[in-house]
Amino acid sequence: MENLRLSEWSFDTSAGVSLGLGAAAFSGGMISLKDPNKNAHHLHYGGMGAGLSFGWKLTKIEIPDTLVRNYDFSGSGSTTSFFGAGKIFMTRTFNGHELNLVDFNGAAVFAEGGGASV
Repeated sequence: MENLRLSEWSFDTSAGVSLGLGAAAFSGGMISLKDPNKNAHHLHYGGMGAGLSFGWKLTKIEIPDTLVRNYDFSGSGSTTSFFGAGKIFMTRTFNGHELNLVDFNGAAVFAEGGGASV
């Protein structure tokens, strides 16, 4: 991790929803960060792309066949009441001394995963 510097910003919590229909994946939500003065900032995001999903037939929840036809349907969600914490790092390509709120705006690449059992 010699290419990374620890920021004084920190990850606090998040909330979001993800949906998958066959190979299509959609997600959106909010992440909450704390600046060096411990002030909370809520940043919203949305994304779509290709995903891998699979499912099992649920006997208690019925989704009309006209909506999903031959595709697997999946979904997940979380609220800010779930525990969350984390550190934020700066790469060596970032020339500033410390991050500002505007440094978190713009396009991003992210990966998402999840799992569940009943």
